[in-house]
Amino acid sequence: MTRKRRNQSPVSPQAPEQREALLTIAELADQSGVPVPSIHHYRRLGLLPEPTAVEAKRFLYDERHVETLKLVRLLRDRWRLSLP
Repeated sequence: MTRKRRNQSPVSPQAPEQREALLTIAELADQSGVPVPSIHHYRRLGLLPEPTAVEAKRFLYDERHVETLKLVRLLRDRWRLSLP
C-alpha cells in the first residue's frame, strides 16, 4: 500500500514538457520583448489565444503566445498595420 504525503501537490494531467513550457506574464514579456500592459491590451483586443487559467486572475502562457506577440509587433512596427 502506498501512502500519499500530506503536502504533495496533485498530479497535473499535462505532460512534463507542457508544464515546463508554461510561462507567467512576466516571463512572456521577457521572452517576447513586449511590455506587460501591451500584452493585456492585445489580449483585450482578441489578438492573443486564450491563456490557461490557473486562478481567477492568474493565467499561464505558452510558446504560441510568444510567437503571436512577436508577429503582432512585427506587423505593427514594420508594416505599420493598425491593431484592429
